[in-house]
Amino acid sequence: MATEFDIRRYGFEVRAAAESDARAVRMLLPKMSQSATCLLAIDRHQHLVIGAAAMTSSCRNQPLLGPGVAIEVIPPCRRHGVGTTLVAGLEHLARQAFAATALYSAQRVDQDSAALEGWQRLGFTPLDTVEEHVLPVDQFEPRLGPLIERMRATGRIPASATIVPLYRVNPAAVLQFHLDHLGGDRGELYRKLRGRGVGAFLPRHSRVLLVDDQIKGCLLAHRVTKQRVCIDANIVDPQLRGGWANVWLKLETLRAGRSLGAREFTFTTFDHYTDTRSFTSKLAGTTVRTTVLMVRSIQQHNSD
Repeated sequence: MATEFDIRRYGFEVRAAAESDARAVRMLLPKMSQSATCLLAIDRHQHLVIGAAAMTSSCRNQPLLGPGVAIEVIPPCRRHGVGTTLVAGLEHLARQAFAATALYSAQRVDQDSAALEGWQRLGFTPLDTVEEHVLPVDQFEPRLGPLIERMRATGRIPASATIVPLYRVNPAAVLQFHLDHLGGDRGELYRKLRGRGVGAFLPRHSRVLLVDDQIKGCLLAHRVTKQRVCIDANIVDPQLRGGWANVWLKLETLRAGRSLGAREFTFTTFDHYTDTRSFTSKLAGTTVRTTVLMVRSIQQHNSD
């Protein structure tokens, strides 16, 4: 028999999650890291968990400083202010821990979905549209190879620039470059950079761009199937974006993938990746999914 809740009559309370609450947190927020800071909403009548919220241990720096968050309220208890109260608790934690000015959705949500509407009810708005693409490897070499050679011949690529496999670079340096330019969860990123666990970055597929021995870009990937590789991060120093660095990084990564048996690559692009979206279309790539990153200013106060 299903449990019945009367939140309007009995109310609820929000408290920090304890170690004994780990199972409840995993059930409600399975995609959040164990390093996340968590809150629970408890029904005051039956003393059962009716919702949870979590905050990542690291922040995005742009456009506003803030951590990623996840919020879940069980269906019978929605539309009673539980989500709004959990968001207020996350805002307090984020201000204390990071002096944050925003909260971001820890995971992107599908465009035009019920999940997106739920974030909007909690005062979050779309920040960036993310497209997921599939691109066949055989289209890259004939299109990008000659382009890179022309750039090299005309002196657009510095003589001190080189691209090397991930395993030849200090993982701590790549980690910091990722955090500085794209953000992310420090613990999860370091695990992947060390080649450990699910989704670990492939040390022979992934590539790092060095200019004067300084990291100026990286393309980090993991294997999905024997013939498909997923590009998780494509980062270029802002001063080098929109030119040779992005093209060369992609070409060298795809060359490595092809030599190791990959036949297609999947990757994501954000709204400001206009050059990547343009050549994806030119190279017969397809867009298979569109998701949205959500953000909420901490100064903003909306009701559930």
